[in-house]
Amino acid sequence: MVNTHSQTETYKYGITRTLIDGGRIVIVSTEGDMSRNAINTWASLLVLTMQEWDSERPLAILHDLTHPNQGLTPFARERTADVVKAQPEGLSVYNAILLPETFIKRIIEMFLRTPLLHLDARYTKIFSDREEALGWLRDKSY
Repeated sequence: MVNTHSQTETYKYGITRTLIDGGRIVIVSTEGDMSRNAINTWASLLVLTMQEWDSERPLAILHDLTHPNQGLTPFARERTADVVKAQPEGLSVYNAILLPETFIKRIIEMFLRTPLLHLDARYTKIFSDREEALGWLRDKSY
């Protein structure tokens, strides 16, 4: 049985970071605020999470982008690329991106085909089911 005890931190613009499964999985959620300040906060939190993580174990992140206001802007794409480039050498990162079955999901799926996002030690998969996403991350983080 997996220990689902969690610890949640709240940031500006409706962004949260929750550690579950004894700190093995990180869930980053947003309220879909697509302002530059919100996107910068989100990107900085992801970079900080990678920098603080013990590179001896894989980083498993569930990106909960299911809020109805969630979108994709050129600035969000640019900051996502910055996050990818900031991945510390030697750290394996598993990204489960949770999206509702909407048009934005198809757009983000196309964006994720960008070669930059397929670096060594960076694995990304899109899900519409939270439990399926967490199951995939649990397989990678244990």
